[in-house]
Amino acid sequence: MSSSSFSFASELGSIARAFHASIFQTATPIGTRQAYRSGDYDRRRMTGSSQTGSLGAPRDAADAGLIWEIAQACVRWQTATGKACSTRPLREAIWFQWHDPRLPRPRVRSKYPHALPWTAAARAPYAADPKCALVIEHTEPINLLIRRLLTGEIPSATELECALRRGLDCVIVTPAEDKQLHGAGVGTAMPQDWKHGDDRWARYRVAGIDPAFFAPLT
Repeated sequence: MSSSSFSFASELGSIARAFHASIFQTATPIGTRQAYRSGDYDRRRMTGSSQTGSLGAPRDAADAGLIWEIAQACVRWQTATGKACSTRPLREAIWFQWHDPRLPRPRVRSKYPHALPWTAAARAPYAADPKCALVIEHTEPINLLIRRLLTGEIPSATELECALRRGLDCVIVTPAEDKQLHGAGVGTAMPQDWKHGDDRWARYRVAGIDPAFFAPLT
């Protein structure tokens, strides 16, 4: 193993230990069950409001700072080796450290929040079979956030915290709809000429999945 690879592995290992230790810290659950009616979706969730809550300012800053440090370790390794770093550590840190603890409850099988938008195609099979296959799909692919982070477009941990609040909204879809997104060329990308800040539902519209029929699970 080269010295640069060993250094990166050691640094990332230290960050990972801190990451895993913090996962098991007790946190107050976010969100309480609300009474929704099918088709009566809160349109604020369809525009600018974040789907995730807060664990308090100190914890939010600490979690964003940890993800920032992992990203910076990846950047340093890429600079030292000239190779592309695996994004898996970042993906897992974003999900386990930031996203999952802040998504609202209750949830289906501890993963799929009732209060998030569900497509009509996802709500129907769940009503018939609570064990049906589901997919939690980002409105904007997570790789776009990671790319902005690794290329310096997100320049600080404070900016990252804002990006995490705004850029992780999700929709519950069926496996068939997930394939539909990939078939339309937007499985891991936004439509051509789309820019950050444009219509967040653009990839669903391109794939023929109409956001007008999204609603929370009742």
